Amino acid sequence: SSPVAVVQYNTYADNIEDKCPSDDRATDSGTIIAVSYEARSSGVKRNMSAKNAKALCPQLNVIQVPVTNKKSDIHLYREAGAEVVTVISR
Repeated sequence: SSPVAVVQYNTYADNIEDKCPSDDRATDSGTIIAVSYEARSSGVKRNMSAKNAKALCPQLNVIQVPVTNKKSDIHLYREAGAEVVTVISR
C-alpha cells in the first residue's frame, strides 16, 4: 500500500480553511503528526516537515487533518477509536 503521513495545519496562518474528511486534503506543507509503516520504512518521522519527508519518500501521500472553525476536527478519529474498542472488547 502507499506510504501516508498526516500533517497538522499551520497554526500561524491566517487563512486556515475548514476541511471536511470528505474534502481533498492532500498537501505538500505542514508538520507531520502521524506516519504509516510504509512511510517509516523510508525514514519519514513525526515532527518532520512534509517537504523533507517528500524528499526521503517521493511517493508519500501527505494529508491534512480535518479542520472545523480553524481547529483540528478529531471527531473522525474518535469514532474510529471507539469502533476499535468495541471490536476488541467482544
